[in-house]
Amino acid sequence: MPWLETAPMEQRGRFIDDHRLALYDMTELCARYAVSRKTGYKWLARYDAGGRAALGDRSRAPHHCPHKISEEVAQWLLTARRRHPNWARRSCCNGLSRDIRPWPGQRSVRRAISWPVTAW
Repeated sequence: MPWLETAPMEQRGRFIDDHRLALYDMTELCARYAVSRKTGYKWLARYDAGGRAALGDRSRAPHHCPHKISEEVAQWLLTARRRHPNWARRSCCNGLSRDIRPWPGQRSVRRAISWPVTAW
């Protein structure tokens, strides 16, 4: 006998439909769909906020990065890289750090301007 497979959106839609029919209380409904009550309430809140389209999977990527360098610093690094193409990241950090405060770390410099990893 093959396994019954459903897409997550389909399962969430059925969950919402069963909830709207009021055949089960929340505990029974969540047990029937093998999800926690917290997840069940989350699906209901998403459905109330945006309909069936809101039940889809969401990105887990962070909304912001507190240690990301500013666009101004990135542009400054790119200009310095073009001006001194033979400088390694360490030389750039040591030689040009007087102009910008706070100076980003060497990994941030590498990410910002795609310095080769072998420059150390």
